Parts: sequence; C-alpha cells; structure tokens
Amino acid sequence: MLAWKRAPLAALFALALVCVNSSGALAAPPAAARFAAVPSGAQRSPGPLFSQTALDPLGNSFFSWTDTRGPWGSGIFVQRVNAAGTTDWGQPAVPVSVAVGYQSNSHVLPDGSGGVWVVWQHDPTDDMMSTDIYVQHFDTNGAPSFAANGLAVCTATGRQIEPQIVSDGGSGVYVAWQDRRAGVSNNDVYAQHVTALGVVSWTAGGVAVCTASRDQVTPVLVADGVGGAIVAWTDLRVADEEERIFAQRFDATGAMLWTANGVAATTTYVDQFQPSAVSDGAGGVFLVWAELTPALTDIEIRGQRLSAAGTARWGAGGLTVCADPALQFWPRAISDGAHGIDVLWADDRADANHDFYAQRLDSTGALQWSAAGVAVCADPNAQADPYLAPDATGGFIAVWRDLRASAEADLYAQRVNGSGVAQWTANGVVVAAGHGYQFDPGIASDGAGGAIVSWTDSRSRLDQDRLAQRLDASGAPQWASGGVAVNEVGVQSNVVSAAVGGGATAIAWIEKRSGEYDIRARMLDANGAALWNGRGVCVATDLQNSPAIVADGAGGAIVAWTDQRAGANPVLYAQRFDASGTMLWATNGVPVADDTSYTYPPQLVADGAGGVIVVWERRNLGVWEVRVQRLDGAGAPLWGAAGMALADDATEQGNARAVSDGAGGVIVAYQHEPYSMPLLTLVQRIDAAGARPWGAFGLPLNHAGWGQIDPAIAADGLGGAIVAWTDMRAVNSAIYASRVRADGTTVWGSDGSPLTTSSSGQGNVAILSDGAGGATFAYTVSGVGGMYDVVAQRLDSTATLLWSNGGRTVCNATDYQLEPRLAAGGSSDVFVTWSDFRNGTDWKVYAQRMNASGVAQWTANGVAVADTAWDQWTCRPMPDGAGGAVLVWLDKRDTGRGHVYAQRLDVNGVAQWGTGGLVPTFLSLARMHASSDVTHLEWWAGNSVQLTVAVERRETNGGWESLATLTGDGTGLFVYDDRAITPGGRYAYRVSVVSGGAALSSTETWVDVPVRSRLALAGTWPNPARRELRVAFALTGRAPARLELLDVAGRVAKRWALDGFGAGEHAVELGETGAFAPGVYVLQLTEGASRTQRRVTIVR
Repeated sequence: MLAWKRAPLAALFALALVCVNSSGALAAPPAAARFAAVPSGAQRSPGPLFSQTALDPLGNSFFSWTDTRGPWGSGIFVQRVNAAGTTDWGQPAVPVSVAVGYQSNSHVLPDGSGGVWVVWQHDPTDDMMSTDIYVQHFDTNGAPSFAANGLAVCTATGRQIEPQIVSDGGSGVYVAWQDRRAGVSNNDVYAQHVTALGVVSWTAGGVAVCTASRDQVTPVLVADGVGGAIVAWTDLRVADEEERIFAQRFDATGAMLWTANGVAATTTYVDQFQPSAVSDGAGGVFLVWAELTPALTDIEIRGQRLSAAGTARWGAGGLTVCADPALQFWPRAISDGAHGIDVLWADDRADANHDFYAQRLDSTGALQWSAAGVAVCADPNAQADPYLAPDATGGFIAVWRDLRASAEADLYAQRVNGSGVAQWTANGVVVAAGHGYQFDPGIASDGAGGAIVSWTDSRSRLDQDRLAQRLDASGAPQWASGGVAVNEVGVQSNVVSAAVGGGATAIAWIEKRSGEYDIRARMLDANGAALWNGRGVCVATDLQNSPAIVADGAGGAIVAWTDQRAGANPVLYAQRFDASGTMLWATNGVPVADDTSYTYPPQLVADGAGGVIVVWERRNLGVWEVRVQRLDGAGAPLWGAAGMALADDATEQGNARAVSDGAGGVIVAYQHEPYSMPLLTLVQRIDAAGARPWGAFGLPLNHAGWGQIDPAIAADGLGGAIVAWTDMRAVNSAIYASRVRADGTTVWGSDGSPLTTSSSGQGNVAILSDGAGGATFAYTVSGVGGMYDVVAQRLDSTATLLWSNGGRTVCNATDYQLEPRLAAGGSSDVFVTWSDFRNGTDWKVYAQRMNASGVAQWTANGVAVADTAWDQWTCRPMPDGAGGAVLVWLDKRDTGRGHVYAQRLDVNGVAQWGTGGLVPTFLSLARMHASSDVTHLEWWAGNSVQLTVAVERRETNGGWESLATLTGDGTGLFVYDDRAITPGGRYAYRVSVVSGGAALSSTETWVDVPVRSRLALAGTWPNPARRELRVAFALTGRAPARLELLDVAGRVAKRWALDGFGAGEHAVELGETGAFAPGVYVLQLTEGASRTQRRVTIVR
C-alpha cells in the first residue's frame, strides 16, 4: 500500500512530493508529482533575486537581478565585472528598470562588444495578472540604448512571463515567453524580434509559437545557428496531468518552420517535464528532460535530437540518458564543443539527499561515459540547483548549493574533463561559504578553463547582495576572498544619537561594507563639522545590529548592540569612545553578559560615573524576561557575569523602557503578561548597588484590568519617574500616565491619569520631563478617515492638564502622522518631530516648536526638515544647547537605499546645515595615486546625490585654495584629477561642503608628487595600527601588482590585488584591523618580479 507524504528535504529546499510505501521505503510518485524546486529566492526578501550570469568574448562578466530594497517595490539592475574582478559600471549598479510594480525573471545576453541585452517581466500591479515583457540594451559604458525602464516587447492584456532571450545571429535578439493573454483560458508560447535600433519588428504583441489547447509552459529558447531560433516547452495539450515536451523552430521573419503548434520530442511517453535545450549548430536541437517511467517506479533522464526539419534523429521514443533505478531530475545540458552534449542531473540512487551525475552523448546519441553516468558530487548531504558552463577545453564546470557544512547553504563547484573525470577536489571545491545562505547561483565560462560564478548572499542577515567569484582552471578563487560585490550598496540603518555636551552630537548606526553590517559612529560639533571620521565601533564578523547610545558624561559616548559573531543567537556587546573617537574598551567591544540566549535590543542609561546600565530582553526556556547589567567606566560588569533579573517572575516580560534614578541606578517600565490575564505595565527600580528597593516584581501602575501596552518613561527630576502607556480600558485606546516617587509611591492615582478627555483612539506616546515632577507628552490621535494626527499635552507635578482637556494639536495635515518624538528647547519650549505622509507618496520628517503654553511657534502643521524625494523616517531630535535642535534620521534619497542624515534647526525652525541636511558618514578618502604629471583623488560621500563639494589644495606653510566644484553623480564618489602640479612637490588635499551653511571638511591628505615612476612602499599609518590600516606605495605600472599581509611564519593573512592602479604614488585604506590577531606582520608589495616589504604592528 502506498502513502503520499509532503516532506521537507531540508531548510534549504522547497517542499517536494515524496512517495513512501507502508514500510517507509521510497516508492514511485504519481504522474502529477513534480520534483522541480520552487525558484531560489522566490520569497520577497530585501535584496537581489532571480539573478543571471553571462560572459562576453572580451572577458567581461554580466549580472542582472531583481532588487527589492528600493521604494519602487522591485527593480532590475545590471552590472559588468571585468576580468580582474572590478565592477565597471559603478555602485550599487546600473538600474535597468525601476518602474512601479514587481519586476523579475531577468536574463542577460552579452552583445560581444562590451555591452549587454537584458530581458525581464514587469508586473505593474504586483498581482501576477497583468505581467508584460520588456527589454533593454546597454552599451560598453553602461548607458541604456532605449527609453528609461526599457522597451516594451509585449504588453498584451493578460499575463506574459518566463522571458527567454538569444541572439538573432546579428546585432538584434529574439525573445520568447509564456503567454496567457485576455480572452484565452490557457497558457501559450509567443516570440518577438527586436533589432539593435530598438525596433520591435514582428506583429505587435508577438507571433504565436504555440496556441494548442490547454497549457504550454516553461519555454526554453536557443539559437538555431543559421539565423533563426528554436523554442522547447512543457505541453499539456493531451491532458491536464500528462506533460509532454514539444518544440518549434522559426526563421528571421517570424515564420514557423515545423508543424503548426510544434513537434513532440517523442511519440511514446508517460510524463515529461523540466526540459533543457541545446542548439546542434545546424538548424536542429538537442533536448533532455525528466520522465516518469511506464511502470511508475522511477523518474529517469531522457533525450532527443530534432533535425533542422523537426524530425526525430534518436528514434521516435528518444533515448535514455540515465536509467538507474532511482529518481533522476533537474537535468541541465550544454554543448560539448564537438557536436554532442554534456548532461548533468540530480540523482537519488544513494539516498534522498540528491547527488549529481553526468553523461556525454555524441551527435548520434551514443553514451560516451559509464552507462550509469559519472559522479560529479556524491557527498551524503543535500545538494540542489545545479548549473553548467563549458570549461573551454572540452569539459564543463558545475556549480550548486550544498548543505554538507551547515544548515545554511554554501556553494560548491566541480570541473569534469572530456573523459568524464572530475578535475578538482572530490565532491567539489568551495566557492562561497560562511554564515548566512549562499544561493541562486549562476555560472559562465571564463574562456581559460575556469568559470565566473555569481550568487545571492545573505551573510548580512538583514538583506541580500549579489556576489561573484572567478575560479581558475585548478578551482582556485582569483578575486577577493568571499567574492566581489556586484551590487554593494553601503546601506546604513538603525541610527541612534546622543547629545554629549558643548553642542556636540554623537551618532551611531549600522552600516554594510563587504557584505556584513557593522557598528559605526561619528561625532559632529555645533556647526555640523565632523570632529573625526566615521569609526568602526565594532567590525567583528557576522551581524552587528540594533545599536543604542548614551552620553558618558565626559564628552564621549557608550554604544551597545546585538551581536552574532559567536553563533546564531544575538547577544549583547558594548563599547565606549571618547570625544576624539578613540575606543576605550576592548577591540570590537566587551560582552555585556555571559549569556548565549536569544537577546533583544538594549536600552542604555548612564550611571553618572563613566559607566552604563544596560537593560535588555532575552528568551529564556521559551519565556521572554528582562535583564539588567551595569558596566563600570572600564567596561567591567558589576552585577554578575550574567547580569540580574529585573523581576522574579516566570511569565512573559517585555517592552522595557529605562531612565536614570539620578543616584547611579535605573528605573524601568515594562510590560508584563500574567497567565490568562491582560497585559499590565509595571515599573521597577534597581539602585546603584544592584538592589531592588521596590520589591521582587516592581509596582503596578493600573489596577483597572484590561490591557496596558507600549510604555514610555522619563525621569521626573526628583529621583522618581513618569510613565505613560496605551490603555485599553475604554472602547478606544487612550494614553494614561502615572508618576512614581523615589520611595516607590504613586502620585497620580492608583490607576493612572488620562492625558485627554477625548474618546478618539490614541497611541505612540513619547515623554519629555520638565525636571520638576511634570512632563510634556506627544502622541497620535485617530483623526478624519482613520488617519492619525499628532497631539501634545503637558501635565504638572499633580497631573493637572495644562494644555486644555483635549491637548494641543501639533499637526492635523491630511493622511498619516506617526512616530512623534520630543526634545527640550529653551525657556520651557519643546521640539516635536514626526514622520509625515501628507503628500501621499513618501514619508517625510516634520518638526514643530511648542512654547510653554502649548502654542505652535512655527508654520502650522510643522516645517519639513528635508523636502527631498524618497522616504525619511526614524527621526531622533536632541537639544543643541542654544535654543535649537539637532535632528538625525534615516533617508532613502540616495537611489532608495537608507543613509544617515542630520540637520540643525535654530529657534525659528530655519535649517542651519544646508537645505537637505548633512550626511554624518560623509567625506572620507577612498583612493589616491600620484604620478609625475597628475594626482588622482577619490572621496566617498555616503552615496549622496544631493551634495556639492569644493576640492581644495594647499602647499606646505600655505593657505587653502579652491581647485574645483564637484556635484555628486549618484555613485557616492567625488573624483578629481589635479594636473597643475610640479614633480617633486608636496600638496595637501581636502573636500568641503559648499551647498549649505555648514563648514564640513574632510581630513586633509598629503601627497608627494614623484619625480619619476618607481616601486616603493612607504609603509602603513598609523603604525602600530589599532583600528584602521592605511598604506602608501608607488608603482612603475609595468606589471601586475599586489599587496600581501604576511604573518611571522610567512603565511598570507590577506591579499589585495592592485588591478587598475597605474604608475605613480597611491594611498588606500585597507580596512579595519579587527579581523587580524594582534602582533607583528610584514606588508609586502609585489610588482612583476620585484618586491619590497615593511613591518606592521597591530595592537588592541
């Protein structure tokens, strides 16, 4: 008796139907069972999906992908990487289409002259009901040949998907796709021709390749070698559950050359699917597919060759490529370069984890290798998604996803020669591994026995990137360790800030460089000038996320964050830096607690003695609890290695919010969920010694029942605290508040005091203490049409409502206003900021100043902080010490990616740091080189497209002179070549903002202009190196060059290829030193057969 089960193969794979008999043994699936995996990356994760790879005769690799990180929903991007592994078309990449809707299934076709064609499907409504086909061509410079967002190939009403593209044998292309246009109840196959000039030359909407009854799906397209093309597809014309493989050939005019609606691959069949096609170069085609055996016991790989006339060359029934009594599927075929084909497939003959086998067939269909095929990978763990490319010497290279090393997929590859013998390590070499998934591989031959492999990589854990690697003929990687980023976007997120005194602001955020998110920080003075370059607070491996920041009371700050360097669970680390940007605790931070439980983001409170109190939530034995730790000024834990529990309770705790008690301790409001009871808000105090004077559980703030959620807290200025929460005791939610004295007595009633008599729904409350037992509150209120407005209220120390019973309206503009935040102004005034959707297209940051009487002082409904395109959100306001405020927020104006921006508003709401704000992460030297006749400089400016900068130069003992004004081009780089130099001279360079009122300049860089080209290594600075490693060197430009960091045993700890660096002097930043153990190293510069060395010391 057979039983059917749906079983996951692994976390890596989609569910597949598996047949198990009554004793649990693998049995045959029914004809309806399908073993094709769901396409990799089908989930809408942020990052690149559905990517493709191709190589042109010039050694350029092309990559296209769908990227879901932009505000457009999704976009298609393309990138070219040269043979040295350098991206040619800027970063993050060239947009192919960023039209509104969902765009996917892109394919690339190099044009042979350094350019590329891209085809894709566009779903403007993101419902898969009205999808169209588009194409675009890019020249060798990455410039589009057709209109923005592409040339329409087919926009017929209905759904067109699964586009394929091949060359027409000249300078144009053929495109084929699956089509279910309006008025048709089934899927058909259509095709179209597009010329190099962008002319869609056949019938509008395409010519019908097959419109037979029922469905025709999954088309594959190949050139026929004589100016036309051949399409193969899976066909259900006989019956809905009986799939067959059909094919059709068309010529350059769009005329169909074979039987109407195509010819069948075989006359005998049971069920055929997963077709793969290869041109035979003579007008015919090789076809391979997976087929259910007549006895319904196995799935085997079968093949057929159709002639130029569409007749079967390998018999009416085709032939068996592999008939081993097991399941074979996922066939992939490529030309063997000698009029035959190589075929690779997934094979379950050993177990259900999928191995890979291969076979070669000559032009007559004769098997050239072992009858059962040769093993390409027989590792006992699961493998999936194989792809092939020729190796240019008569064999092939395969790449696949692999679970042998971890539950997160890695990529492996193998090269097989023309005799069927594996050439690399048994079962393949590692292409990409490490934390996070590596998936959705693509591969193309490099023309020299190796291959270019690309993949989607989730090592950052927050989003995904497209990376690539080149393997040489021996399987050794040739590009940067871990691959080169095809679409590195330098995303910044999760910004936090703190006023540290003297008008200065410390800002911390997470930033992705080289595929991983780290914690970085910068400090701005009162004029918006950077006091030091952006520093790596933590650049350890894996994900660092969710930073919190607090001033340390000595002009510096303390940052804490969640950290996954040690494993899958995020734990807490912390770091302190002073006003000069020097990290004061251990490199990459100190652990907050000796705890490996899953940890939620921290809250920080300064202890008044240079240390910090950290409050966080952890998952312990399936229950969330709140923990607390105190670190002294040196980063040492004071409340036990694991910290201490906030409350002795085995039920759920969360949503903790903390403030100082003014005496070295902390007061924490938190949400508590007793068994079968509504959520409650409680408050607890831990004093400087770690004692809990308010009892083991803290104090309840409401005895009225129902739920109290989302607490907010502020110190009352008298040793106690004011707590507000969203309360569900009435029909609509309302904001209530309570004050607790230092002795633990509640002042504003046993059940709290409402902020308003209004019955409208309220939430999102923020608090700002007046320092005398009262506070100002800002919150959202449900307005017209269910939209939310921002309202403010002030209570004195007795809970008297000072700004009328309904509060004072801060903003009631149309649409939504959310996330109100407060900062103190002068003379009892307050600043309110919020996220605003009044324009109906994107979120903006707005601000308002309210005086002590609750009267708005600026424009009604607030002033726009930065009226630029794309979204702005997560604004953090702080007082500037002069009656104004400093605001820090995340901003998507730079091609839809998040970056940190800042602005200072004076007491009148006038922007002080330029009209669009400043990028605190901005202005760092990316690259410099000097020859005897030109100095080349590149500065990185946070991918900002809004900034204009002045390039300035001075000589020794001279003043600064302006050389040029540069406007951002969207790549994040400002590039300048100075030719007005004297050989042997010495110059300093910097860039300064000229678009606003702030004097923000980069650090100056000194350049010694050489008299003639030479090979020299000036060494690194600083040396010893504590955080960042920079190097200055000179090249002759006559041979390939590289830098290597060698340990004392002579082993290479890191290698940097110097491709693209010409003759002359150069200075580059090699990155953070956190990846290297402290000690003495040798930095070696090699150019051709010449080399020179310098000693480097890395310290902590």
